[in-house]
Amino acid sequence: MFTASLLTAAVLAQTPTLVPPPAAPTAMRPPAPRWRGTGLIITSSLFGAVGLGLNVARVAVGSRLCNDLRYDESAGSIVGFGDCMNAGLTLGGLATGALVGNSLAFGLSAGAGVVHGRYAAHRARFAGGRLPRARLQVGLGAGMLSAGLAGYLAVRLASWFDLLGQQTCSQRHPLDDFADPTTRAELPAFSRCMSGRIGGYLSGILVTQAISAVGIGLLTHGAAYRRDRRLLDYIARGGLRLQPSLGREYVGLTLGGRF
Repeated sequence: MFTASLLTAAVLAQTPTLVPPPAAPTAMRPPAPRWRGTGLIITSSLFGAVGLGLNVARVAVGSRLCNDLRYDESAGSIVGFGDCMNAGLTLGGLATGALVGNSLAFGLSAGAGVVHGRYAAHRARFAGGRLPRARLQVGLGAGMLSAGLAGYLAVRLASWFDLLGQQTCSQRHPLDDFADPTTRAELPAFSRCMSGRIGGYLSGILVTQAISAVGIGLLTHGAAYRRDRRLLDYIARGGLRLQPSLGREYVGLTLGGRF
């Protein structure tokens, strides 16, 4: 009896412990993104509105900059020069504020596009959400961004080479010799020409900055949606799977896929 018991114990010791078979692999369904990008969209819109408003104010001030310059024959001096300097200082302050507002709007618009594009991809794949036209968004956004940046650079270079209109207006209304009454009479026309050129350059900056901010948002949204949608489609088709793994000394999950 004792020998039989030892034999039975030896057989049991050599028999491997039976492990339940692993469950069938199941396709992964990632959780919905926590953030929708709503806050970024609102914040970028606010900064964009601030930048746009300041740029509109720049155009208004620039269009009247030094517009009242004239030569006072009785006093023998230029009238309105002080008001011209004050308007120039105001224009500089507006330019700084507009640059900050538009730069923040540009960066936040790009971030909002990425975050909301990821959310839209998950919603469209797993929650029956609307299917955005990602290709159209990418194409339109890339076109607007390219046009905006190229236009902004062109306006900046043109204003720099033209000295904000001084080169053009000096050719149209020469002010070389103030001893000549005819030259002095050209001063009001020269000042109006300068204000018109400055207003035109600032209008170009306004339009190109606004186009660039909208374009980067559309581009990043379409690109993020298309990238994440492809990944989620791959996961949903079973390209990536989670499989429980059970052993004598461990329990875990195995991530597998076809690459």
